[in-house]
Amino acid sequence: MGIRCLLYVSESCLAWPDDAHEVDDIVTNARARNEQLGVTGALIYTRTHFAQVLEGETAAIDAVMTSIRADARHRNLCVVADEALATRHFPDWTMAYSGPSFYVDRQIRPLLTDATDPARRRRAGAVLLAFIREFAADSKRESG
Repeated sequence: MGIRCLLYVSESCLAWPDDAHEVDDIVTNARARNEQLGVTGALIYTRTHFAQVLEGETAAIDAVMTSIRADARHRNLCVVADEALATRHFPDWTMAYSGPSFYVDRQIRPLLTDATDPARRRRAGAVLLAFIREFAADSKRESG
C-alpha cells in the first residue's frame, strides 16, 4: 500500500495572545496521534492561517482529517493537494513545527481566495509544499 500526501490550508480562529498556547497544544497532540498512526508531516501557522502537510496510509490520513475538520480552532479548510507518494517528504517528523511563520501567509491566502483555477491552485500548492519542505529541513538542521 502506498503513501498518501495531503496538503490543506485553513483560516485560524485563534486570538492573540492565547494562540501560542493553543498551537503548542495542537502540535503536542498531533505528534502523539501521528506517531501512533504512522503519519508524518509539517504544520505552518501564520496567526491568520494554517497550512499542514500529512503523509501516511489512506486510513490514517482520513482519521486525522476527520479530527482536523471537526476542530473549531480553524475554519474554511481547503484541501490543496492530495496525491500518492513514492517516498515521504517528512520521514523524520511526526509533525515539524517551529513557531509562527508570518512570511508564509502571503502564499496561503491565495489558496483560500482563488479557488476557481485548478491549474493555478496546483502550482500555488506545489510552491507552498516546497516551502514547507525547506522549512522542515531548516528546522531539523537547527535542532540537530
